[in-house]
This record gives sequence, structure tokens and C-alpha cells, in this order.
Amino acid sequence: MDIENVKEFIKEKVIDNVTIAIIDPNGNLRGKRLPAEDFPSICENGVGFSTLAFGLDYADHVVLDNEFANFSNGFPDMMLIPDVSTFVIVPWDEKSGLVLTDCFDMHGNPIDISPREALRKIVEKAKLHEIYPVMSLEYEFYVLSEDISSMADKGYIDLKTIYPSRGYFDVNRTWDAHFLKDIWRQMKACNISVDSFECEQGRGMFEMPLKHGTPLEVADAAIIFKNGVKEICRRNNMTATFMAKLNGSEEGVSGHVHQSVWDKDRRTNLFFDPDSNSKLSKVAAHYIEGQLRTLREFTALFCPNYNSYKRLVPGWFTGNTTTWGIQNRSTTLRIINNNASGCRVEHRTPGADANPYIALAACLAGGVYGIENKLNLRPVFSEGDPNKISREDNEIIPYNMEAVDLLKGSTIARDFFGDAFIDHYTIMKRWEINTALSKVSDWERERYLVRA
Repeated sequence: MDIENVKEFIKEKVIDNVTIAIIDPNGNLRGKRLPAEDFPSICENGVGFSTLAFGLDYADHVVLDNEFANFSNGFPDMMLIPDVSTFVIVPWDEKSGLVLTDCFDMHGNPIDISPREALRKIVEKAKLHEIYPVMSLEYEFYVLSEDISSMADKGYIDLKTIYPSRGYFDVNRTWDAHFLKDIWRQMKACNISVDSFECEQGRGMFEMPLKHGTPLEVADAAIIFKNGVKEICRRNNMTATFMAKLNGSEEGVSGHVHQSVWDKDRRTNLFFDPDSNSKLSKVAAHYIEGQLRTLREFTALFCPNYNSYKRLVPGWFTGNTTTWGIQNRSTTLRIINNNASGCRVEHRTPGADANPYIALAACLAGGVYGIENKLNLRPVFSEGDPNKISREDNEIIPYNMEAVDLLKGSTIARDFFGDAFIDHYTIMKRWEINTALSKVSDWERERYLVRA
């Protein structure tokens, strides 16, 4: 897509408005809707937008400790410049376009705390080692037979999913759900390819993997995909959620990251070595070990909120140990090594709630760190439950505030993401966890009110 294509859409009245959007640290789209005829000028000159968008928590409360946007500096404007290559006509919103933007200060410098900018910088760092990553995201989500009003009326308790029973890979359930076909078709209409869709293990839980591409392409597609799924379900009087753990008795929803690295022409998969017993090259070995060495320090990048960690408990097919295995869904890094074109690493720690830009950036940063330092790969984890087998190189990921503290003190994270990004991100996450810790749940009252 380029600006001439968009001008033609405007001229032919295919669209009459455009939403320009940024991605905040929590992975939410924030932006403004403008008349379509103003869009070409905005592409050339940019548009001001309050820095407050980077200083809000999930409930739109101002995170008071953040230094980027606060009452002391008055929440000044930043400049948004549309990336026209991301422009899509939104099928679920009549005559509407959507474009993602890059953020700059008023002197023309990129905003370092922008998740999109962070991913771009780490991709450029990978190129210095002549590696070109190809990635994809595999999303799970729940669909509730509730709308915003019905959930609020219930106090977000006893919410009903669209199916009352489990139906793992039940083909009848996927094809009789008309809204799922709506998602498939409408994503295709805005050039977002969904590999497949299927029923997952939880009640009312589905999976839709996105097509592979460059990291920025995949993250851009992911953010539009998640927004679109929510909107399409909302228009069908349902609610889609990517919350990591909706219910303590059901599966959490994952956002697994699939990744490989290729040569510049993207003809040779640098992970594959047909002469190796594992079919993995030295590049792959370094990359995998780098991700495992950085996993504990990077956990908070994969787990954006207090609820994220409730998914990462033993017995639920999640990546919470510093382990890797061949075709092993019990380990954090699952290696698929069937052939040269499909040889890749699946990182199983990120949940569906993770910011896609930050999750991809963290995966790539860990891998590049391993390649830079030529790290030797630890032994494969081939049998047994990683949560039950003690091994010197097998550690459990940190949870909540420990994860945030490890990230804040990580020199590796600061080297790849920059001090400004890590400082701002950890302030935001510390606020989120402290907010959660100040709340008292129904479960706590039921368990402790009489017996404590």
C-alpha cells in the first residue's frame, strides 16, 4: 500500500475516515479518527498527539511515577507520522481506514519508549550479524456470549463462554460459528492471513495462527488482528478476550512466537543443518541458548500484567522453565526441525495478552545475544516434566515483582532496548502489579474470612 493507493480510495469514496493509531506499552491501539480528505496532508506533515497515551494503565489511570508523560511536564505533544505501508481498509467498520504510526518528539527524534520503535531497533541490530528473522504469532482467545453491559451487570463474575463444554479440535464447532468465518474473511480482506482456526482445549477457546513474515510485518498484523477480533465479536453481541487466564479451571490463552533466521535473500534457513543429529545449525544453537539465558531477565517483557503469571503454572502446557526440546510441548522452547523451510523455534512463554512488538523484540534480542556471544547450547530436555526434574541449568521463571526487578536490573535488556524503554516499561509494570496487589478477590474472602 502507498499514498497514491489511499488517495484513490478517498477519491472513489471507498473510505470517508481514517483512524491513525499508536501502540501503547500495554499493547493497546490508541489514536484518533480523522476525515479521509485530511489524510494525505497528515502523511506529509504529521499530527500532534498527547504523550499521555504512553502514560496510562489498562484502566486509563495516569501512572504517576512515569517520567515521560506526567503532571510536571504537562503531558506535551509528540508527533505521529503514518506508516502508509500499514494502511488497511477496515472491513468491520464501514468506509473506514486504519493506519499505524511512528512516534517522534518535536525535534524529529524517534520516541525510544515506543514498542514499534523498540522492535525496529532490534531488527536492525540483527542485520549487523547478517541474520534476517522470519516470525509468526499463534494466537488463542476466548469468546464469551456476553456484551460489555451484561458483564458489568454481573460484576465480571460467572461469565458464560459460547460453548459450555470442551471440544478440542472439534471441527463442527469451528464451522458452525459464523463469527469465526467472519474473522477469517475480514482479516483476509485487509491482507492479514490466518493460517487456520480451530477449537482449543478450553470452553469457548479458539486458536488462530498468523502467517509468517518479517518481525514488523507480523507485529503490525497482530495488533490489527486482535483489534479486529474484538470488534467483530462485539458486533455479534459477544466479547473476545486475550486475557491470559480467564478462569482458574480453564486453559490460559497463549501467544506463542515462531521464529527462524535466514540469509539476506531469504532463500536459506540458517537454523537448519541436515548433517547435524538434531538438524540444528550452530547459529540455531547459539540463538536458542541466548533465549534461555535471557528468559528470566526478559520474563516481564512476555508477561505484561499480574494476570499473565497465572497462566504460567505447572500442568498447563506453558513455558515456565529454562528448557528446550525437539517437538516437546512441555519445554519453553519447542524446536520444529522437520525440514529446511519449516525449521524454527517456538517460544511458549508469551501469552495472548503480550504486546506483540515487545514479545517479538524480546525473542529476537535473546537470540541475537546468543549469536553475538557464541553461547554453547545446554543439553536437550528429552523426557519428564521440566517442572518436576531438577537440573542445574533448569530454572523456573520469576513471577510478578521479581520479574520486573530482574528486567530493571538487566544490562542485556538495556543494551538491546535502551535505558529509556526499560525504565519506562518497568515503572508501568510495577504500577500494574501494585494495583493488583491492593485488590481483594472473592476467592480470598471465601477462603480466609472465617478461617483466618
